[in-house]
Amino acid sequence: MAFGCLMAPVWAFANGSGVLWKMLTAPGLMMVFALTILATGSRAGLLVGVLAVVIGFVLTWRRIRHVLHRAPGWVFPTLIAGVIAAMAIVVLLSVAADRAVSIDRVMAMDAGQDMRHRGLPTVIEMIRSYFPVGSGLGGFDPLFRMHEPFALLKPTYFNHAHNDFLEIVLDTGLVGLLLLITAIIWWGWASVRVWRDQGDRVVLLARLGSAMILLVLLASLFDYPARTPTMMALLVVAAVWLAKGANRAAEVETADDLGFTARRHTSIAVDAR
Repeated sequence: MAFGCLMAPVWAFANGSGVLWKMLTAPGLMMVFALTILATGSRAGLLVGVLAVVIGFVLTWRRIRHVLHRAPGWVFPTLIAGVIAAMAIVVLLSVAADRAVSIDRVMAMDAGQDMRHRGLPTVIEMIRSYFPVGSGLGGFDPLFRMHEPFALLKPTYFNHAHNDFLEIVLDTGLVGLLLLITAIIWWGWASVRVWRDQGDRVVLLARLGSAMILLVLLASLFDYPARTPTMMALLVVAAVWLAKGANRAAEVETADDLGFTARRHTSIAVDAR
């Protein structure tokens, strides 16, 4: 649902056709996705959902201004304020109707009693026990029950570490840690390239891919969003978009450097004459 909040405004400007009606439809789609996030009860989803809305506007605000460049100056800020106000009203109505489960869970949260917090020392101790080889993929549930202290016993069970970074290190050891660090470094390098580039649709999709991966990374601090087939597929698509945009930005930078070098050599040759 957070991806939906992020992708809706980008969809409105992705191919350049039907921009006006898409620009009017996108806020409605974002409200639907936001209401769904509130109803799911996911606190991590609430966090990344708010961030997705903000990034979605950041990705497209220049294109919105371009579409409205002939309109009076007050139209753009009024439009943004109207969308924000409409979303705020929808959220308040959801809270008033007792349908905002995510917000209710945040307000009622006791960090000291939350299983994510209480189980963290046990997970860290497990990592110390199995590092650097790792415990093996897919075995967290029975492994945690072997190490679970009596104080954590309850009718429900701890199916994942609720921190995918820690669980990857627990499962795969040093190899997984190195791969994880490499992936994050690549994401950071590619993201810097595409956010610095001023380009076309390829850059817009590349920035979207960068933001999608960012949301998953943030959610992975509190949950395990990337462990479903759908999310895995979306992550692959996001990585392809990001890689394509980063490669394009690198080619543009190389061409600019070559052009600057050629002009410099020409200038030196002229001066020598």
